[in-house]
Amino acid sequence: MPFLKELPPLETERLWLRHMVPSDIEYVRQMLADPRMTKYVIMGPMTWTAETWLARTFERREKDGLTFLAVELKPSHTFIAQIGLLLQEVEGRKEVEVGYHLFPQYWGKGYATEAAKTCMEWAFEELNVPRVISLINPDN
Repeated sequence: MPFLKELPPLETERLWLRHMVPSDIEYVRQMLADPRMTKYVIMGPMTWTAETWLARTFERREKDGLTFLAVELKPSHTFIAQIGLLLQEVEGRKEVEVGYHLFPQYWGKGYATEAAKTCMEWAFEELNVPRVISLINPDN
């Protein structure tokens, strides 16, 4: 179910959301090395390498038009998170999910909410999806 429109770079009052690029690998490596960021990943035990995670990000963009975006603070361009829309299969149905991984030093500042809201608005307005879900571990 590829979409005709690809998730574009987006902007909020405090953030830039841009496409991930190969040079983001060090940020992905840091993310995967921090158990606070990977503890509640739905897909099970974290066995992904930074290389496979980033490759999957690029594959999703190519196949579905949806994937994680890098989140940067304005005006410094400090990489603080990944957020995006992902195509997931849930109980046999294709669903659009909003998901994110935010570095812990940026928790509690409203960045994830700001970025997620922007992604969801784009999904509703540009893709005309009836809903956006979020798969959340009940312990999170």
